[in-house]
Amino acid sequence: MKDSSFKKMLKDIGMINENTEIQLGKIRTDKDFPPFKTPQQIEEEKLDEVDFDKVRLPGQVDRFLNKFVQAMKDANLNRIKRSAVLFKVIDAAGISPQQLMADIQKIKKEL
Repeated sequence: MKDSSFKKMLKDIGMINENTEIQLGKIRTDKDFPPFKTPQQIEEEKLDEVDFDKVRLPGQVDRFLNKFVQAMKDANLNRIKRSAVLFKVIDAAGISPQQLMADIQKIKKEL
């Protein structure tokens, strides 16, 4: 058995860590290698993978949002006026430029 395969085997059974330090006598439990996801891992996945169509908005917000979107479509605004509308919405929402750029990247992935 080669040295690297021995280290791989020890790593697989949990006898060594990433720094290749041998940890003899350490008892491994299910908490060390949980078969489930921790709440932090679930939260991180939610932040990474958001399906915007499935997000439920409060009824009043959804109703006025639909009216707003329909009014924008009916008004047939040019690009500058659409940008002005987006500016007012983003400004009213209080979104920072950094958060705006992060949100734009997520939205691009969904489109």
